[in-house]
Amino acid sequence: MDVTPLEDERLFRAWLERMPESRREKVESMRFAEDRRLRLGAGILLFRLMESRGLDGKRTEIREGEQGKPWIPRMPDLYFSLSHAGIWAMCASGRAPVGCDVEQTGRGSEKIADFCFTREEADSLRRIPGEAERQREFARIWTRKESYLKAVGKGLSLSMKSFSVLEPEAGVWYAEREMAEGYAFSVCGLGEKPEEILWRTEMP
Repeated sequence: MDVTPLEDERLFRAWLERMPESRREKVESMRFAEDRRLRLGAGILLFRLMESRGLDGKRTEIREGEQGKPWIPRMPDLYFSLSHAGIWAMCASGRAPVGCDVEQTGRGSEKIADFCFTREEADSLRRIPGEAERQREFARIWTRKESYLKAVGKGLSLSMKSFSVLEPEAGVWYAEREMAEGYAFSVCGLGEKPEEILWRTEMP
């Protein structure tokens, strides 16, 4: 979801009132308006996901695991993940554990790659001749890693250098799609990769 329509204060407030108390608190705790829009955008996507499954988007309880991974006690077999960056909020859902991440491109560097990526991943970046292509590949690797951490539910307790996303291990799959220029969107899932992955853009 592109959250820029939420710059309209009436639309922002109307959606904020529909959010559960926990999401409203997260939105209102943000210092900057752009961060409040992103948090609300993620909440809207989750709200719509729950309502599509017959749940009350405002009153359904959402809990967090030890590493902060959210889940819905009333529907424990509904797996979902949230992310946001720039002007985009993202939600992934499935019948098995999933993670998702969206990031702006153009923020990568060799120093960050050496610190966060495996040697194989960092070396693969250095072999790419063009800066723009390197930045896109950096964002692809980064969003894959973030989505994997969310899918397995370990967050930052698991070092990014401890696993490679270039060749997924058994039982792990990745999917990417360029939903907007200047951004990378990735999903990681556990188990068998679905025959079809539906990508769509929502409006608030």
